[in-house]
Formats: sequence, structure tokens, C-alpha cells
Amino acid sequence: MLDRVARIAPGESVLVHAAAGGVGSHAPLVAGELALPAGKVPEPFIDAEDVADAAAAVLTETGRHGGRIYELTGPRALTFGEAVELISRASGRPIAYKQVSPAEYTAALVDEGVGGEDAHHVAEMFVLMERGLLAGTRDDLATVLGRAPRTFEDYVARAAAAGAWAR
Repeated sequence: MLDRVARIAPGESVLVHAAAGGVGSHAPLVAGELALPAGKVPEPFIDAEDVADAAAAVLTETGRHGGRIYELTGPRALTFGEAVELISRASGRPIAYKQVSPAEYTAALVDEGVGGEDAHHVAEMFVLMERGLLAGTRDDLATVLGRAPRTFEDYVARAAAAGAWAR
């Protein structure tokens, strides 16, 4: 999608992390409920370790990635409700997902101290997601890594084992 929004000069590398949905989600998951303006449209969650591995590959493998545009996604798209259900199971605790309106989400972010304009922009990203603009999966990550990407289930198992969602 970046190639349709911005121009990149030959030889430049740009890394864009599309996981803004993770902004501020840790505390609500620990508290037992995640409320976001996202419904039934799936999101191809990507493991942050894969993003780091891809960044290292693009920045260190001279000549292999020049002029290429990669759209990095996880291997399978899940709704936020499905993702929270997987986290709940792995953590052994009940964690609920609640869909809220973009306006409710913006207000909640502002209540947490996020600036109004920033809160609006984060909520608008969910509006774009709900249009299905980020719902597809791509093979670009496997191409860059030279291996299959980690699954969301892999991430959840590692994070739960490390106590990520423990109270």
C-alpha cells in the first residue's frame, strides 16, 4: 500500500510497521477486556520478531532488496475478536473483545492522555482496516526471510509463556 501513497527514491529503504492496532493494547488485555473499533474484517497480524528479522535482512543484504517494495503481513488474517480469544486461551484467563465505535475509541484514547489529533488518526486507521484495505496476506515476508513467517499462535504461545498477560 505504501507504493500507492508515497514515492520512494531508487536505493532508499523504508520500513513501515502496520501494527498500530497494538497501540495501547497491553493494559486492557491484562485487565480482561480489549475495546477497539474493529469488527469482522480480519487483520494479517505479524510477529514483531519477523519484522525485526525482515528489517535486518533488508538493511544488511546488499543488492538483494534494492528497488523492491515489500508488503509485510502475517501468514493468516484474524479478526481482533479471534486474536483476543487465542490470547485468552493461552493466558488461561478470560479476556473479552468489545467492538466500539471510532468516536468511542477516540474518546477513550483522549481520556488516557493521547492528544486529540493523534487519537483521531489512530481511530481512523481502524476505519481503513474495516474497509478491508489491510485484510489480505502476502508472501513478501517469507521471500525476505527465506522461511515461513511465525504465526499469531506462535507469538501468543511465546508471550503467554513469558507472562505477558499475567495479572
